[in-house]
Amino acid sequence: EFNFKTPPPGFPIKFAVVVDLGQTEWTNSTLQHIAASNYDMLLLPGDLSYADLIQPRWDSFGRIAEPLASQRPWVVTQENHEIEKIHVLHSHSFTSYNARWRMPFEETGSASNLYHFYNFHTLPRN
Repeated sequence: EFNFKTPPPGFPIKFAVVVDLGQTEWTNSTLQHIAASNYDMLLLPGDLSYADLIQPRWDSFGRIAEPLASQRPWVVTQENHEIEKIHVLHSHSFTSYNARWRMPFEETGSASNLYHFYNFHTLPRN
């Protein structure tokens, strides 16, 4: 069980933004730079784990992300590395992504975890 800091009740909100984080030789140094910054929320618009159908890579990415994702909110979206659709074996795209990275889509009126929005004036505050 983890507790983390939510964004402040007013502006400014400090975002850290990283794209194509994946699991490469730069991932750890990128996360170290983010950890050293004073941000309120991390935005990761796609290409999270670079699992590309290799399911244990989703778990290893979770272990890499957990130290930061357990401290402050992460808002993620999907990109091409999250599709993971195999026509013969598995006909639904984004299954691993949806199972591991649930965003508050229902609270925004969306029918899909792949589509959501945030109104920063109405986010719950802790």
